[in-house]
Amino acid sequence: MLKVIAEDFIKPEDVEIVIPLYRELVEATKQEPLCIAYDLYIDGKDPGQVISFL
Repeated sequence: MLKVIAEDFIKPEDVEIVIPLYRELVEATKQEPLCIAYDLYIDGKDPGQVISFL
């Protein structure tokens, strides 16, 4: 099994554009037959800091 933890920093002016794209990517990936888990965490204090667990 392969685990990936990815951290991304989004510019404040791009958060409203990028976060919905991340959510769409997560949902599409979860539908793939071999996907065990894919979670997206957004920092409560800094919405531009995103961590993905695959």
